[in-house]
Amino acid sequence: MKNMKILVVDNDIDTQYFWMYLLEDYGANVKTSGSIKDAIAALEMFIPDVLICEIRFLGERVDSLFERVRQIAASRGSTIPIVVTSTSPFDDLPKCLHNLNIEIATYWMKPIGVNTFVDALFGPTALIGQRKQLSPERQA
Repeated sequence: MKNMKILVVDNDIDTQYFWMYLLEDYGANVKTSGSIKDAIAALEMFIPDVLICEIRFLGERVDSLFERVRQIAASRGSTIPIVVTSTSPFDDLPKCLHNLNIEIATYWMKPIGVNTFVDALFGPTALIGQRKQLSPERQA
């Protein structure tokens, strides 16, 4: 997707750069962040079409970022798809996500295959635009 704005938030610098270079090869405009605090600050200047975010950050909670993304999208009368990545299984997602009833486009458990990643974002059956609701009954 040419010129799609994507914010990648991951605490692993190699992962940030890998996804940035890959997505830029497909024409996306990519911003990366290594912390929740920096990602929230980046939202002042860069409103993404898609947020791709690791959910495990030492000493930081992703719910503040997801809530800010939700507020920005609502103020624009739109949605910003959230793609969640983690090394943990879906059923082990942090309770904060369940409590917020965060809508996500998809959940990917790491490691993520490059073809899976690209097809999901840019392929004919792209997941962007679809939503999955994390319902309270899925709480651990």
